[in-house]
Amino acid sequence: MYHGVRDVRLEDVPEPTAAAGQVKLRVTFNGVCGTDLHEVFDSQRGIPSTPHPLTGAKSPLVIGHEIAGTVVDCGEGVDGFDHGELVTVEPLWRCGTCKWCLAGDYNLCERLAFHGVATNGGGLAEHTVVPAYMLHRAPTGMTAAEAAMVEPLAVSDHAVVRSGIRPGQTAIVLGGGPIGIGAMFALRRRGIEVVAVVEPAPIRRAVLDSLGARTIDPGAGSLTDQLEGRAVDVTFETAAAVASFRSALAVTRPHGLIVLVAAPREPLPPVLNLAMLKELEIRATFGYRGEYPAVIDAIASGTYDLDAWVETRPMSELHHVFDQLRAGELLKILVDPWA
Repeated sequence: MYHGVRDVRLEDVPEPTAAAGQVKLRVTFNGVCGTDLHEVFDSQRGIPSTPHPLTGAKSPLVIGHEIAGTVVDCGEGVDGFDHGELVTVEPLWRCGTCKWCLAGDYNLCERLAFHGVATNGGGLAEHTVVPAYMLHRAPTGMTAAEAAMVEPLAVSDHAVVRSGIRPGQTAIVLGGGPIGIGAMFALRRRGIEVVAVVEPAPIRRAVLDSLGARTIDPGAGSLTDQLEGRAVDVTFETAAAVASFRSALAVTRPHGLIVLVAAPREPLPPVLNLAMLKELEIRATFGYRGEYPAVIDAIASGTYDLDAWVETRPMSELHHVFDQLRAGELLKILVDPWA
């Protein structure tokens, strides 16, 4: 239960029930996201302190939105799901009636709410209840851990889709966390050359090296110098750091594109002079819309190598996991609420 900044408590809560149009899940794994860490340690940007206009939720609430689980019960009007089948959750509550929802851009819904961020019962619990439209079946052979990784990998995939990058173009990824790794894989499976992944943490660089990436330590000198003056077509900024954004401006070629995948937690520096001199395009990306099926297929086909960087932990270690992730000692953790 999230009660406020640096105040997350392991508590007993009433077991949820599925209302009409909803499905109750037994959570198998819930991934810890960078957004969760920001909410826990730094701010209250996403978790509402007053009732959310769509869900009515406010803190304190159960957090967690990277969810895989098995079907326990279906509410009135829900058909087609079997008891015990494994599903992954696309955790976007949307109204379905605003102009963005009607256009298919439901990640821009005027009353959008992330499950486990602005709802009463997220995935860091033994059970959660979600609208049936959020569920995607896991194909035969997909593990629960793989199903829990669909959400963050869909974030990365949407960023690549938004970029419009094409085979023959080059890319660089700034930030070697889960979203950066996901972007690297999403680019590779489209035949795009990833020139490098830039990451300051030695632990993360070692993992990236094992995945076949060329890694660069931004602390070892100018990124431009380390690339020997080579500029790229598209830069994916996933680090949410001002220094990283400055590097993005430097290494992107004239008429190139910078894709902002992570939201900086501090003001960006003035960028117009360099952006104008190169006629750069800066494009933001948020969440996902429609990428889940392709990502599920890619995971099932073995496109994503998850073993080297995804670990599981029991719920009892959650507070320690938060601290370790923030310190950069771990890369990606899936929490088992039953362990």
